Amino acid sequence: ISVEGNVHLQAVAAAPNRITIHDNSAGDPIHHASGVGGGIDYSGTAFADIALPGGSINANHADFGAGIAVGASSDGNATLRLFSTDATHPTMLFGNVATYAGGGLRVGGGGISTHATACLFDASIGSNTAAQSGTAIDVGDGGRLFVNPQNNPECDYTAVAALGAVRCDSSSLNCNRIVINPSTSGNPGETPGVIDFTGAAQITARRVHLETNTASFVIRGLYATGASVAFSECVIDYNTVSNELVSVQGAPISFDGCTFANDSIGASTVFTWDTGLSLTRSIVAESTQVLNPSLGGVTVNYAIFNAPKLPTNSSVQFVDPRFVNAANGDFHLQATSPAIDFAPVGAESGNTDFDNRSREADLPNVANLFGARDLGAFEYPLPDEIFRNGFELPP
Repeated sequence: ISVEGNVHLQAVAAAPNRITIHDNSAGDPIHHASGVGGGIDYSGTAFADIALPGGSINANHADFGAGIAVGASSDGNATLRLFSTDATHPTMLFGNVATYAGGGLRVGGGGISTHATACLFDASIGSNTAAQSGTAIDVGDGGRLFVNPQNNPECDYTAVAALGAVRCDSSSLNCNRIVINPSTSGNPGETPGVIDFTGAAQITARRVHLETNTASFVIRGLYATGASVAFSECVIDYNTVSNELVSVQGAPISFDGCTFANDSIGASTVFTWDTGLSLTRSIVAESTQVLNPSLGGVTVNYAIFNAPKLPTNSSVQFVDPRFVNAANGDFHLQATSPAIDFAPVGAESGNTDFDNRSREADLPNVANLFGARDLGAFEYPLPDEIFRNGFELPP
């Protein structure tokens, strides 16, 4: 499907498994570098609302943006809104193959006055591949990616809610997952990241789970001068990377309320940067040293790290966060976790945790260390005052 100009593309299925866009190919398989958008390609002032619950955009091929490609042009801004109409069946970009960049999604660059924008609400991106950049998502210079944003005029949730959009049920395993996206490159110098971005890209990602991917990095910014990148309420676990987990060159990156755990990391540290790194109200439980003390521009506040390998301030503790079941990927907090009621509230990127629960659950029997906010992606729930101990047992 190719759309350009002042067109509104609307593909909204009211029930699961009604629409699938699959096994298409864009581009010249001999000369390459010409195919954009294996499933859907649109640019200019085109606008797309896509909700394919339970179905998917899968097994498509292109040089750039094998699943979906959103491109900017001098005509105006192109915008994608990807959502679902079923709480337990997200829209999926699955099993697409890019010769170069953007296995699942490619958000093209832009200029001073125009740009490409992708708005993702509770979507799933899995088992896509790319040879050079962004096995799951590639964002070009000036492109914009917003995942579960709040109070964003470009990605207004009320607009898609009017088309039938619903929030994902937190019990569904597929919602908000970027999972099992492998690298296909045989050249170590061209091995892609899972999410790659360049230049002045803008990325704001809330409630996203990056899990069991294989790449050079999970998040990589290359020549990212002018970029604005922030992750919050995120889970990053069980990925296998040949370098650092996160690497950003040219711009700062921030993480607030995120959980990092059980990744296989090929470098000596979890993070690397050259401009700035902020880690706030987060948990990093990795076997690799978290930070390189020789790199400046780092801010760490209200955090739990796995081991005392870096001098830092008093709001950082080196203790076991006591996850419910880390071996099986459950990084919710136990009732005895030191991460509960740890950090101050306020200045949140959003008012809910990964499960869409309130971020300000102040437990009545737990002393606040610095405030009522829990660390990591999951807020420990307030007890049910009626049923918490059953009917017969005393409180």
